[in-house]
Amino acid sequence: MNIKETSKTYKDKKIEKIDINQYFDTNGNFYKLWKNKYSKLEYPIYINKLFEIEYEDFKKLAISEEVSDLEKILDSLFSGDVFLIKNVFSHDFINQLKKISVELAMNTDSTFHKVYNGVPNFRREINNENNQKY
Repeated sequence: MNIKETSKTYKDKKIEKIDINQYFDTNGNFYKLWKNKYSKLEYPIYINKLFEIEYEDFKKLAISEEVSDLEKILDSLFSGDVFLIKNVFSHDFINQLKKISVELAMNTDSTFHKVYNGVPNFRREINNENNQKY
C-alpha cells in the first residue's frame, strides 16, 4: 500500500453528514445480525478484556459466512472487549506515514485553535514552554 500525495485539497470542504448505511452489504450475515440483534443494544462504557489478533485471522472471522463467528466478535465487542489488530498495515506503509508526518511537522508552524465548526487543521507542540496550558 503506497501513500500518494494528491493535488486535491479538502481544506474548505465541510463534512455535514456521513451516511454509514451506504457501506453495509445489506444481504450479508453481518448486516442481518447487526440490524436484528446488536443495533438495539447499548454500547459498553468500560473496557473488559484486551485481545491481540493478527489482521488475517480477524479478517477471516469478520468475513465469515458462519453466523457463530460473527456473533463471537460482536458479543465480545458489546461486552466491552477490545481487539488490538496487528499487522493491518505493511511496514512500507508505516514508514511512508512516519516520513510524511515528520515532514509535515518540520514544515508547519505549531498553532492552536479552539475547536468549532470550520476550524482549520493544526498541530500543537506540547513542550516546556507551553506545558502549563494543558
